[in-house]
Amino acid sequence: MKKIEKEKLIIVLVVLLVFSMIYYYATNSNSYRKYKQDKSKKIVYSIYNKNKIHVPNINVKGKNIDKINDKIINNANEYIKENKRTIDYTYTINGNILSVAIEYADYNEEKRSPKITYDVYNIDLKKKKNLSKKEILNIYEIKESDVEAIVASKFAEYYKKVLEKEYMNEDICDYECFLYFRGIIFEQYMKEYHYYIKNGNLYVIRPFNIFSYYGEDKYFTSKHFFIQITK
Repeated sequence: MKKIEKEKLIIVLVVLLVFSMIYYYATNSNSYRKYKQDKSKKIVYSIYNKNKIHVPNINVKGKNIDKINDKIINNANEYIKENKRTIDYTYTINGNILSVAIEYADYNEEKRSPKITYDVYNIDLKKKKNLSKKEILNIYEIKESDVEAIVASKFAEYYKKVLEKEYMNEDICDYECFLYFRGIIFEQYMKEYHYYIKNGNLYVIRPFNIFSYYGEDKYFTSKHFFIQITK
């Protein structure tokens, strides 16, 4: 390899290393020490972790955050009064926004798939507040009608997939029928939905019924609830 080529390669590697370090410190919870209530813990950590019940605590200073944590605990205590229920969570940091999605899964109904619901918080770490849906839309300069159109197209795509995999037959169950089994009234997509930010992009979390008697519940998982809006 020529000397000039080696120098170019070294420059490229150094640039990649710098960008990697910037990304790491921009997304790693340790880079947000100044916002933490407890410096020794992650920015989100489990305060209860047993029998598939993982209850998060948002480790951020502020009265508004304290209220959110109290709400999380109260919701969890109420939810686990019945057996066959689980709680799990995931979180991401994007710039100064901490997004936390809490998943509640209820296995009490006599079905192969649980009923899944979510609580989601998008916290502005600087302002120490939970962002409203309108505030999130303003960040991305997008209208709710545009978001709804993307969500609608995603469900149409899901329907196409289950037809391709022969879980359903269009003559037996049309698109409106498919939505009915998902627990969605035709063309009413924006109910029980949440915004979630991941890797800098806006997502809609839109839970729906996985189970149906046609067997397409073998295709769906909770990852299908996360619909990417921006790219």
